[in-house]
Amino acid sequence: MVQRIMLIDDDEDDREFFCFAVKEIDKSITIDCCTSGPQAIEKLQESNTPLPQLIFLDINMPGRSGRETLVALKKEERTKAIPVIMYSSSELERDEMKQLGAAHYLIKPNRLIVIIEELTRIIELYRFP
Repeated sequence: MVQRIMLIDDDEDDREFFCFAVKEIDKSITIDCCTSGPQAIEKLQESNTPLPQLIFLDINMPGRSGRETLVALKKEERTKAIPVIMYSSSELERDEMKQLGAAHYLIKPNRLIVIIEELTRIIELYRFP
């Protein structure tokens, strides 16, 4: 059951939009937000940090890209089994991200109803353990 989601995205507006949409779907879901791949990986490596059931990861970030972060997450024993959903404004890297281990690829919608529909679909896929 999805109880915790991590969002890794450097854009504050995108994070707020995403969090608002998730809370519209299910207020009981906890959302951990990180602004960079290194921050997320550091947080996920802490043994006292509860692991999320899903990770949403932006591709285009300064410093370590979403691609590099995905590779790192899939190499770590503690995080390799967590489904990672690439969350991007571009569809160009869809096939590459799937080959690197992404479970899904979600284009960042610009309308609230669209993101709610897409997130509902993904969350429902992982609703039950």
